[in-house]
Amino acid sequence: MTLTISALPMSSQDNSDFGLWTEIGAEKKLNQRWNAGLEAELRTSNKASQTSRWAAGLYGQYRIATWLKARAGYQFLYDRREYENTCEDGSSSPNISFWLPRHRIHFDLTGQYTTKNWTFSLRERWQYTYQPEKTITTNCENAAEDIVGSVTYNGKGKNVLRSRIEIDYAFSTVPLTPYISVELYNNWDIEKTRYTAGLEWNTTSHHSLGVFYRFEDMSDNDDTDMHIVCASYKYNF
Repeated sequence: MTLTISALPMSSQDNSDFGLWTEIGAEKKLNQRWNAGLEAELRTSNKASQTSRWAAGLYGQYRIATWLKARAGYQFLYDRREYENTCEDGSSSPNISFWLPRHRIHFDLTGQYTTKNWTFSLRERWQYTYQPEKTITTNCENAAEDIVGSVTYNGKGKNVLRSRIEIDYAFSTVPLTPYISVELYNNWDIEKTRYTAGLEWNTTSHHSLGVFYRFEDMSDNDDTDMHIVCASYKYNF
């Protein structure tokens, strides 16, 4: 079970946001090579004032060699979105909040090198996310009447390659593992970069907790940079 805490310098940009994440999971060791697990998460945004995502998924993991493992999984995402409700006559009503489902599959390979208390790893993950078509109802108001319309978000898919480098240090006397990582989201160009620092605490052989701090740099995208604090729990059986 993992809980992670991380500390990285805060961005000086004024338009960055802050969110709290919660993660929970369970993993079963099937044999010497195979593991399977379930995971769920809750995310907030807008200075941690509103829920921005629910997600749940499952995965399988296979250890190819002592230094190499493969993983594949599926995740259902339910994201909160905002539609800027501008009417045809130029007037505007309050923005409309709605929830958008998405389906995601991933496959990754992770190689690692361990020396004494240090572990260095590289994970390459391919993920594909499909967003089904979604129609929302808009309500535009002018002086004469209410004009009711709709907006349709077309179904679409997206491929992303996620490359993550991580360094872990396992203490010899206490079950604590601090770590740092950098992850790049690549879709022909760098969409965003994640800088994470955290701490994992194996409280028993079955339970682990974690907490981390993460900064998401959205590069040249229109999305807002994010400062994130996350707490997690995992049960191993």
